[in-house]
Amino acid sequence: AYVLIGGLSFAAFYIGTDARVRDARSEVDELTAEVGSLQRDLREETARAEARAHAESEAAAFYRLIREHRRQEVVERYQEVRREQLSAAEAAFFRDTVDQFTQDLSVEAYQNGVDLVRTARYAEAAEAFQESIRLNEDGPHTPSVRLELSRALRHLGQDARAKDLAAEVAEQTVDRELQDDALLLFADCAESLGEIDEARAALRTYM
Repeated sequence: AYVLIGGLSFAAFYIGTDARVRDARSEVDELTAEVGSLQRDLREETARAEARAHAESEAAAFYRLIREHRRQEVVERYQEVRREQLSAAEAAFFRDTVDQFTQDLSVEAYQNGVDLVRTARYAEAAEAFQESIRLNEDGPHTPSVRLELSRALRHLGQDARAKDLAAEVAEQTVDRELQDDALLLFADCAESLGEIDEARAALRTYM
């Protein structure tokens, strides 16, 4: 009887101990998982904080360029800066400022090209006009740039390219006052290229 009672007591003790061990292991597993999750959260938060700190540093440097009115550098660095974790206000301000600086640089290149034409430096003028268009393809001044580029190219003997540009200006509707000049230039280029029918058609449209 004593043996039986002892055996049953031992079995009960073993079962209880085993259950407590399993519970303890389960708690350890849960704690390990929780610690791992907290560590991941900490790493992610640290990475976000570092990224934001870097973004603030880059934004401050970019803002200094803007205040110093270094337009070319601002435009060139914008694509790099916009990839930073900027605030919504920073992103909007930088975007609007870069748009304005790009417009200013485009107009400046156009005016430079016009000055070069006055001294018959047509190759340099063409480069300036092309730079103006590269900076802003859809500005209100762009049709005028294209027309001046077409004229410069005609002086350089590049009648085919000049004709294509003149056609673009004749067809655009942003500045209709340029259409007549563009048609005449198109007709001149077409005649030089031996495209008499196209030249006549352009003149009829002009008239």
